[in-house]
Amino acid sequence: MDFRRFPNGNGYYAAYNTGEQDKLILDDLGYPVSLPDPDDRNIKFRGVTAIVLHPDANNDAGDYVVLYEGEGTLGYSGVTRVSSQLGRDVVRYAAGNQFDITIEKTTLGNHIRNIRVIPPGGACSSSQVNFTLTAAQCVGTYTPLEEYANTHLFHPRFTADLKGMRVLRFMDAMFTNLTDKDPETDDPRHTLINWSDRARRDSASYTELEGFPFPVLIDLAVEVGASPWINIGYRAQNDVATNLGKLLARRFKPGMTFYIEYGNEPWNTAPAFIDNYRYLATMGNDKFGSNSNTEFERVINYYALRSSEICQLVKAKMGTNASAVKCVLNNQQGAVWQNEQTLSCPMVVERKLLGDKKCADIMDVSAIAPYFGDDVGHVKLWPGNEPYKDRHGRTVEQWLRDGDRGLGALFEDLEYTQLPQALQRMKDSKGVADAYGKIMMAYEGGQHLLDYGGRDAVKDLFAKANRDARMGAMYTKYMTDWKSTGAETMVLFNNVSAYGSNGSWGLREYIQQTSTPKWDAVKAFRDLQ
Repeated sequence: MDFRRFPNGNGYYAAYNTGEQDKLILDDLGYPVSLPDPDDRNIKFRGVTAIVLHPDANNDAGDYVVLYEGEGTLGYSGVTRVSSQLGRDVVRYAAGNQFDITIEKTTLGNHIRNIRVIPPGGACSSSQVNFTLTAAQCVGTYTPLEEYANTHLFHPRFTADLKGMRVLRFMDAMFTNLTDKDPETDDPRHTLINWSDRARRDSASYTELEGFPFPVLIDLAVEVGASPWINIGYRAQNDVATNLGKLLARRFKPGMTFYIEYGNEPWNTAPAFIDNYRYLATMGNDKFGSNSNTEFERVINYYALRSSEICQLVKAKMGTNASAVKCVLNNQQGAVWQNEQTLSCPMVVERKLLGDKKCADIMDVSAIAPYFGDDVGHVKLWPGNEPYKDRHGRTVEQWLRDGDRGLGALFEDLEYTQLPQALQRMKDSKGVADAYGKIMMAYEGGQHLLDYGGRDAVKDLFAKANRDARMGAMYTKYMTDWKSTGAETMVLFNNVSAYGSNGSWGLREYIQQTSTPKWDAVKAFRDLQ
């Protein structure tokens, strides 16, 4: 984590950060090759720390193995060191603690690097897709994770959960929505721009803005039998698309499909997306002229143009297997005019920027996010916005006062107002996709109960609804409606994430959770298809 995002003196992070990241000397993979001389008073930091586990009662307790290369000293907090030898430490962790690793000393010329933390437990059974914390809990062949990690990159519990999924979309893994500024220099820092800056399999971290290594994402999809859906950041140069195409060509096997998407939600001007929207607006001005049409039209047409260019570059490296690549246009659910703009891209056609082709001639998929319940929490989103009312005229505040009856009113609203509205949006977008001969998929989907007013009571109500058995029934109805339109794959957002002020997105709230109403409904529906 780059602690420059948290100024010194700003609470919790001040204890870790001296604000001297620019004085770190790192190797090409992100490991420090040296630490300051103890007598150097010009530098305050003396070690480099990584947070391995945040405090969470759901973390697996037990012995964690820390492997590394090089010479030096690793220090730990939140755990007890059980044993230590060069290149391998064992530490004991109790759930609920924060687990940190610090490089306290490192040898110049043979610095500590390639640090790996192996959790307790092992793969169980001959197929090695199940997981138990101890050998005694395993019926069948037990392989400790330290040994399992020699041939597998992913935790067996994680891959077992994903088996059966048809598509894995890696939008968040590539930090597609993020832009950032250096707090000290105010210089922009963005997602992957040049291929040479990409993360590598043995990089110190996969959480930099450049995103995960592409081969790792492909490996995960292959291991669980799914198609990878890879998002390319808005600022990516041509060499990213070209080299990704070369990588896909090398990894291709008959029957494989690769989904490629440029950016994510180009039409979205909400705070999390606005910097990317402004970038597209700048590029649209450069390409079409700042006086042509409206800014939104310039944004959408530039997005469609660049999507088409990226698509052509990737497919060009696939040779005779180009049809294995499916290029995705991101469209807003039910927004017929906007869907038509991206597919027909009239400003691109007028200038012949793709020769005699329109964007629909190049792209393969029109994808939407047909969320349901997205307008329930919109109170205070804009000045003067009226509180949301259900079909009986009740407000969310009245639901709160009514306790369990209010929760029932929320589900009634989802069933009789929100789901039908989502279905109509699906049909509207499907009509546009059909008119242009394109497949329609959902790049994201699921419930969208998010309180935009920052009200804790509403946040708690929405989280409670997501844990309620009735939400499973809502998901089954929702997925059935989607299938009834003739649309293809829906990518549900998202796999695992904690519930909080930013929404209740996860099908599960933590990786060890084996059953939730949403997760159970999705698995059952998936396995019947």
